[in-house]
Amino acid sequence: MLHLLLSGARRESGGHYILACLYSFRGIFNGLEAHDTEKSICWKPMTQPDLLPHLADSPLYLYNSKLLTSCAGALIPNESPDWLEDEMKVITILGSPKINGNTETVLEWVEAELKNHGHEIDRVNVNQYDLDGCVECFLCRESAELEGCVVKDDVDRILTRMVESDAIVLASPLFCWGFTAQIKPIIDRSVCMVEGYGGEKHTSLIEGKNIGLLVTCGGPIEGNADIIQTVFERYAKYTRTHVAGKCIIPGCTTPDELGDDAKEKAKMFASEIVAQV
Repeated sequence: MLHLLLSGARRESGGHYILACLYSFRGIFNGLEAHDTEKSICWKPMTQPDLLPHLADSPLYLYNSKLLTSCAGALIPNESPDWLEDEMKVITILGSPKINGNTETVLEWVEAELKNHGHEIDRVNVNQYDLDGCVECFLCRESAELEGCVVKDDVDRILTRMVESDAIVLASPLFCWGFTAQIKPIIDRSVCMVEGYGGEKHTSLIEGKNIGLLVTCGGPIEGNADIIQTVFERYAKYTRTHVAGKCIIPGCTTPDELGDDAKEKAKMFASEIVAQV
């Protein structure tokens, strides 16, 4: 059978795991149907048929010990499946021209949560690197190779680290409804990692990896931080990566004014980044 797992599931005392679904699902012996309007829901094959009775109309167990809504879930007193223990290497790319600003503060919360669950962080502060823009020569499109770019700076070093990671986080403050100029060369020059876009042989050197977007902005999300999300989703489609989550923090002023709601969003975002797909 298939067993549904909320991406934010966490270990409880005695080696138990809280397994839950934010919305509704119908579990059957040979498959599972899930309805989910906001979150990524993951499922993995299980080999313990005795768990099925625990899944039918069971009590409420929700993310971060908070009761959110009615759901089907269960405390399973079994050893956790091996795939829950997989450590991931997550590259976090900070595109802010500032240090210790809103974006870095939220990103540090995300990184701390990931480290607490045993994951490795590879931080890139782009303002510490020599990154030039794409010159649109398209010589790199002859093959998906990092060495194919004729611009010789630090971009290929960062792209290599993206290839070597299991998951990617792009973190940027909102500048004129989009990414900062500091992080844009990495996005633009990702073209050297992609081959055959738009055709049957579309491939990418970071294909299949989880990717997430973290954005802080002074205004609202609607009519302000919506365009950057569209650009990010198209970037993910272009690089054949999996959109694992988005963390958009509106109404930012100073890091000291970031509240508990922002920190909770960061923690949930961290769990989404390492969710199995």
